[in-house]
Amino acid sequence: MRSPYLIASLFLATVLVAAGRGGEQTPPVLPPHDPGDLAVLVDDPTAVCRTGCSAEPNATGELTLVRFRQLAAEWSSEALDVESTALDTLLFHGADTRALLAEHGARELAPDHLALLRRELGRDRAWLSVRMVNDAGEERLSLGPIAVPIGVKQHLFPEHTRDLTPPEVSGTIHRVGVRHLWTRL
Repeated sequence: MRSPYLIASLFLATVLVAAGRGGEQTPPVLPPHDPGDLAVLVDDPTAVCRTGCSAEPNATGELTLVRFRQLAAEWSSEALDVESTALDTLLFHGADTRALLAEHGARELAPDHLALLRRELGRDRAWLSVRMVNDAGEERLSLGPIAVPIGVKQHLFPEHTRDLTPPEVSGTIHRVGVRHLWTRL
């Protein structure tokens, strides 16, 4: 016998990296959302988020100049077409890597490595799509696809809901490697 209550049996989130607009970017500080908004960027999650919100500050640590130089030297000895933990780590610390590159350069990197690093750091957007389907296969919620900034805390609001109070989807998409993104929504 089917329960009369909604059971969300399938929740799909699709995240794809997108080419960025290049250069340093600071997300705008947006006012509180209107019902038609799809996303609100969170400048200070501690001021607006509930406990447990995935938009709370992350404990990823800071990339120091010494560690940056170590990673650059390690990656420079590797071929461009192989997976590299050093490159993945530089991309994981994208904002710090961009700042250190701008201030100190990367004398450890050959021109082709530097060009690849800059290209990958410029990929600062992801496409996010979220669907929730009940046990009867009916779509109850959908969001996107929507382009969202990587590494920026935000709250997203589904475009379509059916017989469901529209929830808030909050989180941060992290770049954890050349081919990998991670998020907790």
